[in-house]
Amino acid sequence: MDTYASEEEARSLLISLEGLTPGDTYRLTLSVEGSRNPRSLGNRIDFDGFNVLGGR
Repeated sequence: MDTYASEEEARSLLISLEGLTPGDTYRLTLSVEGSRNPRSLGNRIDFDGFNVLGGR
């Protein structure tokens, strides 16, 4: 997945998941593969957080 974003759109939604069963355990793994968008200046992911909607 190309996560490149300019500074103006730094908090873009990258993924949205539906249909996950409440109460089950899930794992989210982020990996920097070393490839990059030609407009990017480096290989880095800044992860600001996530939202859980409809959870307990």
